Amino acid sequence: MRVFEILRRDVKQVSEQEIADRMSRFDWKYEFYDDSRRSNMAAKELELIENMIYQLWKKDKDTAIRVWNENAPGVQDKSSIPSFIFRLEAQER
Repeated sequence: MRVFEILRRDVKQVSEQEIADRMSRFDWKYEFYDDSRRSNMAAKELELIENMIYQLWKKDKDTAIRVWNENAPGVQDKSSIPSFIFRLEAQER
């Protein structure tokens, strides 16, 4: 079973607040870590956050977009759909 399938199975019942809290604690500069273990762990955490947003997307698209855009740094267009939504949608097919 792929990691995204495991994550998706485990995040079906998440709240908007839980996602926002997790995103506020996330270190968005993880790609600059010298320690590959830390950057790999952060990448997995981001994958989990993305899957949480995707599960919310399947229930309420507007709320999912708002939660992501309010909590992800550097989002310019607050109405845009995060690209990972389309990747996860394709993986689910």
